[in-house]
Amino acid sequence: MKAEPQGAMRLLADTSAWIASFQSTGHERLKQRLKEALEQDVLVMSGMVLCELLQGARSQAEYQNLHQRLQALHYLITPEETWQKAARLSFELRKKGIVVPTTDLLIAQTALDHGCSLLHCDKHFDWIARHSDLAVIPA
Repeated sequence: MKAEPQGAMRLLADTSAWIASFQSTGHERLKQRLKEALEQDVLVMSGMVLCELLQGARSQAEYQNLHQRLQALHYLITPEETWQKAARLSFELRKKGIVVPTTDLLIAQTALDHGCSLLHCDKHFDWIARHSDLAVIPA
C-alpha cells in the first residue's frame, strides 16, 4: 500500500460503497465518484475496510485479485488512539440511544482521525455524522 496522499481531500470508501460499486447495474454516481477519486489519487483504504472486503471473496483467485488491486490504494494507519476514540464515540452515541456496529465506529473514527470524507451506503454513518464531525458522502 502507498503512503497517504497529502493536500487534496481524501476519500475513504466504506465496505458498503465498494460492494455497491462491484454490482454490474446501478450505483452509477457512486462508481463515478470512486473512479474520480482513483484518477485524482485521493482514494484511501483502512485496515477494517480491507478486512471486510477480503473476507467476502468467494475463491482464492478472487481473494488474490482483490488483494492485489487494493494494494494500489493509499493506506490509513490505525493507531491505538483511534481504537480509544472509537470506543468513546460508541459510548457517547449509546448514551443517546444510538447503537452502531464496532466495525463502523472504527471506520468512521479512522476517517475522522485522517481528515477524510467517507463514501458509504450504510445508515450507521449518517447517524454518526449527525453527532460528530464525520464528513459523509451518501451513495
